[in-house]
Amino acid sequence: MKVKFLVLALFFSFLISSGYSILFYESAGFLTRRAANPRPFDSTRTNMQNNEERFPVDPTLGVWPSLDTQDTHWLTLPVDCQGMLNKILEFASSHQGQYDHVVIIGMGGSSRPGDVIRGTLGNKDGHAQIHVMENLDQDDIAGIRTAIDPGKTLFISISKSGGTAETMALTRIAYQWIQEAGLDPANHFIAITTTSKNSELTRFLSENNVNPANIFEHPDQVGGRFTLFSVIGMLPAALAGHDVNKILSHARAAMESNVKYQLGEFCL
Repeated sequence: MKVKFLVLALFFSFLISSGYSILFYESAGFLTRRAANPRPFDSTRTNMQNNEERFPVDPTLGVWPSLDTQDTHWLTLPVDCQGMLNKILEFASSHQGQYDHVVIIGMGGSSRPGDVIRGTLGNKDGHAQIHVMENLDQDDIAGIRTAIDPGKTLFISISKSGGTAETMALTRIAYQWIQEAGLDPANHFIAITTTSKNSELTRFLSENNVNPANIFEHPDQVGGRFTLFSVIGMLPAALAGHDVNKILSHARAAMESNVKYQLGEFCL
């Protein structure tokens, strides 16, 4: 028994010491490479000469226009939410005081922006409280149902494809709550989706007479994790009583600052 214990102890000691050796070796190698090439850590714009077109100061000029990419359009969202800003403000203004709760229904990048707004800014007095419905777990669903009054709740279903299985399942559950309360779904559901698609979500909205004006276009060529400053994040923020123009102005200030040049230097 003692022999087995000693063998196991020696084995794990070897694993641990090997791990530390590898970590030390990699760290030393990294520092050596950085010492030989300190350029990425320069905080000036010297290294950005002839690269300004890749990191435009004015976000309205676009981002990396010379490169064929679909992954950087999020950097210009602070300009006007891809043209959706006025519609966001008009919707929030026309429905002020109508809802005490806003429930975001979506998965992954469709729900994260609303969750960030909820967790960091909360809601202003007299404006809707944000909830995020993204988990099919019965306890989570029951918790949201307990927290809201369906008659004072707006559900926002978010799906770029309009066919995300979990989003549609949760939308149907919310629809059942509205039906059980004897309410008109047209007054309690809106969506952010690709409006040109004949999807399960757009059909659901049409069947329940949701005003097409209350269906928002999903941001184009923007990955879900980068949609905070799009309609996906700014519509919940507006409904929660926040000054969306002020939020976007801070984002624009960051976009127009030199910080991105320093980040660009590090990445070059």
